[in-house]
Amino acid sequence: MELIDLSNMWVWFAVALVMFALEIMVPTVFVFLPLGIGALVAGLSTMVAPDLDLVHRLIIAGVGMVVATGAGIIWGQRFGGRARLNFGARRLVGTVVRLDKPIEHGDGWVSLGGSLWRVRGPSLPVGAWVEVAETDGNTLVVRPAPAPEGA
Repeated sequence: MELIDLSNMWVWFAVALVMFALEIMVPTVFVFLPLGIGALVAGLSTMVAPDLDLVHRLIIAGVGMVVATGAGIIWGQRFGGRARLNFGARRLVGTVVRLDKPIEHGDGWVSLGGSLWRVRGPSLPVGAWVEVAETDGNTLVVRPAPAPEGA
């Protein structure tokens, strides 16, 4: 006797419902939703073709999960925009800061936002103002900038 009868469409619908509930309750993004969609597709296929064997139901569920994941990735790239959480060094582009240490031979360090950042730019003395122009990985690429007002 099987513990769970996977030939019953209601089992698949229950699994889908549990996955959808987990997607809502667990603080993740788009983890349980594809699983729920795969289970929902398997349940619908069981309703349409009740004589499918377990292997075909699992394949259908897997394909549903993969398609849902791919659709979610495409949707996120097209309509999601950029997340506003943490972009590391990229969030600092446009920031003007005073050098705590000189930039020598194109390399140096600057304290910014409570962290020490590696900088690359023209040789400049301590106290010079620089603007973060771009990033290269976790390295800030800087250029000379005028002192901000009130500095």
